[in-house]
Amino acid sequence: MAERMLKFVGTPQAMPEKRAPAERRRDFQEIYAEYARGQAALRYILQELSQEGHVGYPEAGVKKKTQELTGISAEAPRAEAGA
Repeated sequence: MAERMLKFVGTPQAMPEKRAPAERRRDFQEIYAEYARGQAALRYILQELSQEGHVGYPEAGVKKKTQELTGISAEAPRAEAGA
């Protein structure tokens, strides 16, 4: 059994090819741009509600306002709210 479990040890290590920083940055932005936009919209909505005097506002209402503002799914801002 140990012989079967250690088969990966014989596989040589492979490193990914090097890429330019600009190319890696573009890939990062492609993946995280929607989340950053959702986070910014969420912060804006919370700031607006705070200025209106709200000290507590239903989460569903905040998600709805954020989604209306951005047009993105409600899950992106939700993921950022916990971060």
